[in-house]
Amino acid sequence: VSVEQNGNPADVILKRKGDRLFLKSTEEGEFVIKTSDGKSKKVIVPPVPEPIELTGPWQVSFPAGWGSPEQIQLPTLISWSDHNDPGVKYFSGTAVYHTQIDVPAKNITKNYKHVLYLGDVQVIAEVFVNGKSQGLLWKEPYKADITNSLKPGNNKLEIKVANLWVNRLIGDNQFPEDCEWTANTCSTADGLGLAKMP
Repeated sequence: VSVEQNGNPADVILKRKGDRLFLKSTEEGEFVIKTSDGKSKKVIVPPVPEPIELTGPWQVSFPAGWGSPEQIQLPTLISWSDHNDPGVKYFSGTAVYHTQIDVPAKNITKNYKHVLYLGDVQVIAEVFVNGKSQGLLWKEPYKADITNSLKPGNNKLEIKVANLWVNRLIGDNQFPEDCEWTANTCSTADGLGLAKMP
């Protein structure tokens, strides 16, 4: 089986269910499916709605008592390491992003699949739409199929993001030493030993 659009090979997904063949495409247009027995079939994919860009603002919640503010507002998404507040800049753990998605009723049909692309995530995320988990995302392309959880109108979006402990270690490394060190390690190991217990 081959699929062409305007005489060129088309980038589509074909799936067979029983004796039926289904075509999925992210682009609109007319496609021609040619089978090995010489038959051809035209398939028209209607216009796909424009993507909805989530521009913010974002409310970000941090765990209480971990040295970061309990909540901040980000007008646009930035890396925590680019934030001015050291409690955010050097936070390690899991924080939760909150925002709303407004989806037109005409876009909620069985013909459309809705995929949320998160972009660059450091390091792992779990997506919730209207309180329902959409799964864990731990590698590129960091996208989740949210079709079954969306409803027409306003939808609640929460994204839990966890980073690595090294971010906190980078921040802690800027504090003065809290103990004394000595070159005498009392062993054959290289490095430094504690001069006395802190």
